[in-house]
Amino acid sequence: MVHDPLAVFYTTVGCLDYYLIREDDRAIKDCRKLEMDPNFARAHSNLVVYKHKRMHDQSFHELETAITLEGVDPK
Repeated sequence: MVHDPLAVFYTTVGCLDYYLIREDDRAIKDCRKLEMDPNFARAHSNLVVYKHKRMHDQSFHELETAITLEGVDPK
């Protein structure tokens, strides 16, 4: 299987597009494709879309994960 290093980037860009037009379920679906690279911080940070659905715990968790992956201690 050929791994495209830009695939996860383009998927999360698409996620952000859906986030901006309030297609929340589609944005979450695209960003949850983290199995491509679970350490890609941008995918986690884009999952703040959970806040639109009032899923604040999930939104906070994903943002905290993104910050940690960037090498910053969120505490």
